[in-house]
Amino acid sequence: MSAILDGGALGHGWRPVMWNSSVVMSVAVALAQLPLLEGNAPGRCGVALLRGLHANGLDVRAVAPVRRFAGVEVSDELPPEDLPVELIRLEHSAETHRVMRLRGLASRVHRPRGELADPRYLRALGVAASGADVLHLEETETGWAGRGAAVPQILHVHYLTRLDRDAGPLGRRAWREVTEFAAAERRLSRRAAHLLASSPVVAAELRRLAPRATVHEFAMPLDVRTYGAPATARAPVAGLIGTATWGPTRSAMTELVNRIWPQVAGSVPDAGLLVAGRGSETLGLDGTGRVRICGQVPSARDFFAQIALLLFPLSRGSGVKVKVLEAMASGVPVLTTPAGADGAPRSDGLLVAPDMTSLRDRAIDLLRRPHELWARGQAARADVLCRHEPAVATAPLLDIYSSLG
Repeated sequence: MSAILDGGALGHGWRPVMWNSSVVMSVAVALAQLPLLEGNAPGRCGVALLRGLHANGLDVRAVAPVRRFAGVEVSDELPPEDLPVELIRLEHSAETHRVMRLRGLASRVHRPRGELADPRYLRALGVAASGADVLHLEETETGWAGRGAAVPQILHVHYLTRLDRDAGPLGRRAWREVTEFAAAERRLSRRAAHLLASSPVVAAELRRLAPRATVHEFAMPLDVRTYGAPATARAPVAGLIGTATWGPTRSAMTELVNRIWPQVAGSVPDAGLLVAGRGSETLGLDGTGRVRICGQVPSARDFFAQIALLLFPLSRGSGVKVKVLEAMASGVPVLTTPAGADGAPRSDGLLVAPDMTSLRDRAIDLLRRPHELWARGQAARADVLCRHEPAVATAPLLDIYSSLG
């Protein structure tokens, strides 16, 4: 049902379904990322969100941008055919992109993170929302696209930059980025009447930032059944996957490879470590001590099939860590910190260490017990299935949507 459009709208190709057996509730969903099974973390959750809403009887109409820039390599993967999504092509040449950046410097003061307020995207979203009962804005970046919509709307905030990153020296690129992202989160949350969060940490901070808004919580959806759990115990191989260009993930990878793993490897001679994700090969991590730096991998699912433990020493970071849910869905137990466990279900397959020393010691103990890892992995998969499977996770949204009017 998906199609790529050059800034136009697909029309009325969606099949309405019944809600409460007699009434059709229609929801327009503004996506900031392409909903892809092997895309980035928001993209994978976007697939589950749309499938879950449809499974719960809603007439779903989604819009997602296709953004390609000269010199930037992107995947040719398209959304699954069952998704009711219009893909709006927002491609620009290198010169056009440069001009847009210069023009955007001024507009960002008034509308930080407003890249999706593109006329082509807004036009398609307007068509989708014209007959909808609710406009669901997925991720902070879509927040400005909801201005002027005549239907009730709700913004799903995945994480909060000010909790994740320090701005650093004044005027540097990181300072500009953190300042803009934090300004967008603050302004959009304060102008919203209704906000969504999938993390207790994010929900609490949104209530502080926007005391007049109603903050609703629901579990982050993930298409759990597309991940395969192991039938037998695996070799004692730990792993970590993520985007190494993101500060918190980069710090976790560095901590794991340079400080934690040498002591683990010294205590568990047959244990190995895999580190994967975009940018991991550029961090200068030490690939010795039975460590393999994989770089970007084509499939996260294939990565999880190679490890017996997700080892995630995250020192800070807000919001659900999708890699944690994916590992659990794959029957891989997770050992992490409180920041890494934010928004994940309580489970015997999710172990939380209060500090790095405790995390190291527990990793040594677990990697010596492959059959315990397998049993914890089975528990992890069962628990994430009960809470995050698309139809289950999105069921609370029906009541939330109906309360917006």
